[in-house]
This record gives sequence, C-alpha cells and structure tokens, in this order.
Amino acid sequence: MFYEEEDEYEEIGDKEGLIQKFEECQKEAKIGFFSSEEYEYLINLFIQGQNLDSALKAVDWALEQYPHATDFMLDKSRILAFMGQTNEAMSLISKAEDFLHETEELLFSKAFVFYQQEKYTESINCCEKLLPLVEGMDEPEEQVYCILGLCYVRLGKAEQAVPFFIKVLHQNPEMEEVAEELLDCYELLGRLAEVEEFYQEFTDKNPYSVRAWHNLGRYYMRTLRFTDAYKAFEYTTLIDEENADGFFQLGNVLMNLERYEEALAQYEEALRLERSAEYYCHIGACYEQLKQYEKAISAFKKAIQYEDDYADAWYGIGTSLNSCDKCFEAIHFLQKALKHDPENGQYWAALAYSEYETGNVISSLSAYEKANDLDPQDAITLLEWANIYFEQGDYDHAAEILENGIAEVEDYGDLIYHLTAYLLLAGRHQIALRYFEKALSEFFDKHEEIFVYFPQAETRRILDKIINQYR
Repeated sequence: MFYEEEDEYEEIGDKEGLIQKFEECQKEAKIGFFSSEEYEYLINLFIQGQNLDSALKAVDWALEQYPHATDFMLDKSRILAFMGQTNEAMSLISKAEDFLHETEELLFSKAFVFYQQEKYTESINCCEKLLPLVEGMDEPEEQVYCILGLCYVRLGKAEQAVPFFIKVLHQNPEMEEVAEELLDCYELLGRLAEVEEFYQEFTDKNPYSVRAWHNLGRYYMRTLRFTDAYKAFEYTTLIDEENADGFFQLGNVLMNLERYEEALAQYEEALRLERSAEYYCHIGACYEQLKQYEKAISAFKKAIQYEDDYADAWYGIGTSLNSCDKCFEAIHFLQKALKHDPENGQYWAALAYSEYETGNVISSLSAYEKANDLDPQDAITLLEWANIYFEQGDYDHAAEILENGIAEVEDYGDLIYHLTAYLLLAGRHQIALRYFEKALSEFFDKHEEIFVYFPQAETRRILDKIINQYR
C-alpha cells in the first residue's frame, strides 16, 4: 500500500535481473512485458530512489499493458505531483474515481496531490477520512501522519502538527526530515526543552536506536550544547561501529568547538567507512581552518571527483586560493560554485573579494551587491562592501551601505563604529556623534575600533570625552 518496503515483494525472484531487463528495454526504446506485480516493484523502487524519470517510464508502460488498472493511475498521479505537474495528477485521480469509491489508495493520492498543490485544508480532510481505514497499519498510518503534520506546519499551526510528528517518530525514528520538522515546531512554539524530554524518554525505552540518539544530538547542536551533542553522537558510534554518519557528526561538533585536528580525525574515520563528497569537503574545511591550504585544496578536489556539481567543494578551493593570495585563480572556482548554486550569498561575497583583489572594482561591487541581496544579515559582507567605497574616498556611499545594513543585522556593533568613522570622514559630524553615542551605549567594548580611522590627537580628544561618559 502507498510506498511499500522492499520485503513486500518477496514473491519477485530475480530482482536484479528485473531491473536489468527494464534498463535494456529503455536503451532499446521498446516497451517490455512485465507482470503487474513486477511493475509495482519497479515503480516503488524508482520512487524510493527519487528516480522519477524511470518511475514515470515504468508506470506509462504499465498503463499501456493494463489501461484500466487504477493502482497504476494513482501511482502516476503521485509521480506527476512529485514532478510539479499537479493538475495532470489530479486529472488522473478523477479518472480513477470513475472506477473506485473512497479507497485507501485513492484518498492517500488525493491527500498527497492536494498537499503538493498547497491546498492544505483539502489534504487534511482526505487524511481524516483515511486514518480510520489505515489504523494499525504501521507504514500507511505513518505516511498519513506525516502529511497531516506537514499540512498543519504550512498552515502556521505548529501546535497541531507536533502530535502527528511525534506519532511518526514513535513508529519510525529513522525519519530525519520529520525530526527536523519537530525541532522547528518546538522552536517556533518556544518549547525546545520538550524535544529533549521526548528523545530522552525514547532513548530510555530504545537505548540501541542509532537514529534516536542521532536526533537527540541534532537537538543539542541546535541549542549549542556541544558537549551533550558529542555524547549523543558518540553513543551512535558505540552502538554501530560502522556508522559513518556518527563519526561525521562528531567531527561537526568538534568543528563548532574549533578543535580542528580532532575534527579531522573523526571525518577521516567517517571517510574510511564510506566515501562521500560531503566528507571530503569537511576534511578540506578542517585543513583550511588549520591554514594547510594545499591539503585543503586536495581534499576539495577529491570531493569534486565524487560529485562534480558539489558546489561547496568548488567554493572551498576558491576560498583556499584566496587565502594563498591566488585570487585570480580563485575566480574560476568560485564561478563554478555559483554555476551550481547561484543563490548562495556566501559564494558571491567570496567572488567579490577575489575580484577586488585582482583590481576588478566594478565587478567586485556588483558581486557584493548580489551577496547582500541574498544574505542581508551578513555583517562581514557589508563591511567589505563598504570598505571598497572607503578606499575609493566615497565616504557617503560607504556610510549609506552600513546605515542600511544596521536595520538588518542583529549584532551590528562593528557596523555602527565603522559607520561613525565614515560619517566623520564625510564631514557629517552631528549624525556621526549620535551614532557614536548609540554604539557606546550598546556595544561599549568595541569602541577602540574607531581609532583605527582616527588616530589624530584632536579627534581622539573629542571622542574620548564622549567615551568617558559611558565608562
């Protein structure tokens, strides 16, 4: 029912041979003959593997052979919904309704397509009709709970979503996406402590559940309790010594604690157990933090060998080259990163830095503007962008960038002192001193920064007089 586990297809003998036969038919562009059970297996397999093109091909062939099979119509409706073709999906459901009453499969397909169409109330109505029909059937029930939880989240009703996500995780703690949704809900409700209670109770009852300990570790990471996170992820590696992700998460904890050499050892252990572009990329990031840039670049290149479109690896090479003052070479790699992830503000900021260092001021300013549009809360980008105008002697423009940025950045201490400096340089003393007093009242400990720009004795005497009022 719905999306089946592989052990539901035990009657199918040579599964590998079946897949090979399907692939050969695809290559020869001919429709193969398969039994309805074999089609069901293939469609489910491709959906689970997110190979939607092959899933669509398999269901189309199935409907050629079994044109009135409503199960295949509903399978196709869900595949089309996954692919964003929701109107076509709903048309197929309407066609299936000519043959079916409100069966479990029909209601589930309608609920799923309504969800994809962002018609959340209609999806909830279908799920409520469906729940009594699937009660006690673990996997179908879990899938319905999941849709209900997601619908309530999208409707802004986190309180109502929580019980459904908890039911899903009680049945299947492996659902990492649901665990993240639950965390988000509790955070939105200001009840994050309840997540810890839930997972501690769950791990007490299921002490050998790797995923439960993993989810508890993720909660501790979210709440910046890195020591507790380390213990939780360490349990996952003690339960399963071949658990590559556990060692990877231990590395992430140590990276947050700036214990880079220890993090490197954990990432390398993860890599020993499982080759992954992500693991190579994090190894590269460790070497970058340790200022071992050649080793960092080597690791990032290995990540690209595994996954050519892994944008973070291209970005890592670019930033490592920037750190080696090879900014001209860095531009190529940063442009490659942006090709794969053009909406990443961090990538645009790195490219902007490279462009400026190679003398391409106009290109740099354009890239910084793009970076700021994508991530207006990045204080470092704002400071670097404004600094270009400062170095060009355009103090008013530099001040304008930071003045706009203060409205977006939560911790704007650095920005406001730089803004004060730029306003003083622009001759706008009255407004500069107003900002300076605001900076002193909110971020006194950073006040020495302004003297980088104003070492002159006369200006210092005026500023010192104001500073002494806030000591």
